[in-house]
This record gives sequence, structure tokens and C-alpha cells, in this order.
Amino acid sequence: MNFFIIVLANCRRYLKNFKYIASMLIVPIVLIGSVTFFSSNIINTDDEGTAIVNLDKGKSGSELVRYLNVKKVFNKREVAINELKRNKYSVIYEIEKDFTINIKDGKVPKIIAYRMDKSSGNEIFESEMKNKIKKMVKGENNKSRVILKYKEYEESIFSSKGIAFLIIYCMMLFSMNFSMDLIKLKKDGVLERLAVTRNKTYVIVWAMYLAMFITQTLLYTASFLISAIIYRYKIENTEVIILNIALSSIVCIGVVIVGLRIVKNDKVASTMSSILALVMMYINIIGDDAVNSNIIKLKKLTPFYWIMDSVGKAKVFPNVIVVLLMALVLFTAGGFGYQNFSENE
Repeated sequence: MNFFIIVLANCRRYLKNFKYIASMLIVPIVLIGSVTFFSSNIINTDDEGTAIVNLDKGKSGSELVRYLNVKKVFNKREVAINELKRNKYSVIYEIEKDFTINIKDGKVPKIIAYRMDKSSGNEIFESEMKNKIKKMVKGENNKSRVILKYKEYEESIFSSKGIAFLIIYCMMLFSMNFSMDLIKLKKDGVLERLAVTRNKTYVIVWAMYLAMFITQTLLYTASFLISAIIYRYKIENTEVIILNIALSSIVCIGVVIVGLRIVKNDKVASTMSSILALVMMYINIIGDDAVNSNIIKLKKLTPFYWIMDSVGKAKVFPNVIVVLLMALVLFTAGGFGYQNFSENE
């Protein structure tokens, strides 16, 4: 019973502190809003922002690409769409897989234009493409209009994975708050006073860990849901994202414990905890575009690879088990003598 009383007391203490409310609720919402605003105003509208997905199995598709002098050509639709969502391009045109066959049969081929909104496009590029295709089509249909269909992604420039990444990034960045809080409680003798009561020292410390977990999970989940409402994101697999926010909270607490184990100074320990968390995230980021196989293997040793993989692919197993095992390693590596830690040295 005393365990849960300590948990609730610390939850109330965290939730009454504006510093925690600001870092876990307000800052993530403002960050997501800022990134959304600036990203929506840097979309390319010229030829630099135009790309092609060539799915054609014949030679006509390649001929069209050479004529249009496109700098970026994809051979997989999924990769191209991901680049579009990341604002690398304003519009991507897809050449269908039967493009050459339709050209030879005198049929008017279909081109699909993927774009972020109805205002995106390249009229000059489209005009040149249509004229070239008309010349390529044989038979009576060579005067017919080229079929150009548009598909918009109006829900958001962010995917669920992108939004979850920003939330987890804030969680890593502000994990130092808990490091400073624990050391402050120790310096003020609060932990020592609690330890001389009926409560076991490990009960006190683990109750505080649970309070940290509950507070982080609640506030960051709230910031995620509020952001989705304010900025009108179309979020899929919400339960998977919330699960991974909870897993990230466990990892953060593990990192905090490691920092406290290595360094006793509050400022140094808090900074070290944040740096350690951010380094693991950075390895995961550079691993996405890495050519070196060693970097790709290295990122799989970080919990954030498995967290973001779970969010991106909407899968729970085995990712949850792997992250929990990694968190257990952090808790074990950072494990300290609870009695010694509670004493004001």
C-alpha cells in the first residue's frame, strides 16, 4: 500500500511542476507545429521538385524519362512516396508498368501524379510529357488526350512515424529533468528520511521510477493526441504509437539510471543522460541512409531502431520484447546500492 502512496505522491508532484508540464506537453506540441509550418513552406515547385517512378517493363518508359531529362528516377513507388511525404519533391509522376505495351498497341497510357495538395504540380513539365507521349502513341489514338490522374496526400506532410519520432526526441532531450530531480531529492535528504521509515529503500526508488513512467507516458501521449487534433494529422495505429511512447519512457528511465550510476554531479549526470539518449537516436537516424553495413548493424543494437520499426510497420512482436530486454540491460548496468544512493553523501 505504501508503494502506491509514494507513486501517487510523486505523480502529483511532477504534474504540479510547470517545468515538467512545459517539457512534456507544451514543447512537443509547439515543436511539431513549428516543423509543420516551416516544412509546408519549403516544398519545391520547379523541376528540382519533380521526380518520376518508372515501372515500365519496356523501353518506352526509359525513352520518355530521357526526353524529359528528369534528375531523379525511382523504380519503387513506396520509396518515391516516402520522399514525397518528406517534402523532397512537390510532385512525382508514375509511368505504369504496361506503358510500352500500350504505346505499341496504340492505347493512350495513364500517368499518375502523386502530390501533397491540389496546388502542387508542374504545368510546363506536364505539357512536355503529354506532347511526347502523343507522338509516341501509334494509331488513331495518337491524338487522344493523355490520361493524367492525381492523387493527393492532404492529411499531413508527416507520417505517424515522423510525429512519433518528434515526441520521442523530446522525451530523450528532457530526460535530464528526472536525473536532476533524483539527485536534488538525495541532496535535500528526502530519500534518506523516507528510508528510515517502514519503507524499504528499493521500494522508495522503484516507486519513483514508476511515477516517472506514468507521468512521461501520460503527458507525451497527451501531446501526441492534442497535436493530431490541432494540426489535423491522419494518425494510423494509434495504439501501437502509444505503446512505443510507453516503451520509450522505460528506456529513458534506464538511461537516467545509467547516468546517475556513472556521475554523481547533478548537472553532469543530467547532461550525460540526455547525450547518451540522443546519441542512440542519432545512430538510428544516420542508419536509415547508411551505405556502410556496419552502421546498419549498429543501429539495430539501439532500442530506438526497434521502437521506430514498430511504429513504421505497425507491429508489436518481437519489437516489444527486444526493447524491454534492452531496457533491462540499462536498468542492470545502472543498478546501484539503493541504501547508499538514498543516503546524503
